Amino acid sequence: MPEFIVEFGKDGPPPEDGRLDAAAFHRNHAAISAVLENLLEDHTGDVLEIGSGTGQHAVAFASRMPTITWWPTDHNDNHLRSIAAWRNHPGSTTSKRRYHSTPARPTGSSRSAACHAHTR
Repeated sequence: MPEFIVEFGKDGPPPEDGRLDAAAFHRNHAAISAVLENLLEDHTGDVLEIGSGTGQHAVAFASRMPTITWWPTDHNDNHLRSIAAWRNHPGSTTSKRRYHSTPARPTGSSRSAACHAHTR
């Protein structure tokens, strides 16, 4: 059992362009995307992603599901910068369409949040 855990994105300076790259994204984005595509097929609407981390999932999902508006959020400033950097990266096909980044900050002492997908 580790004695301490370093939060991803706080373990060193962020890359020059701000885009953090999580190994977990490369391992799991295809499987998660397949489930979400099945769930959201033929829907339009908004999905609020809580604890978005690097922003890689939201950008990937937005490119595969263009009828859904993705709202990634995180409380870590490095993650918020990474979300914006991935969205604005020249290689991203989602930088100009249906993808929004809004910083979410916990208020009070509670850090719990609910995730809700609102589709039409």
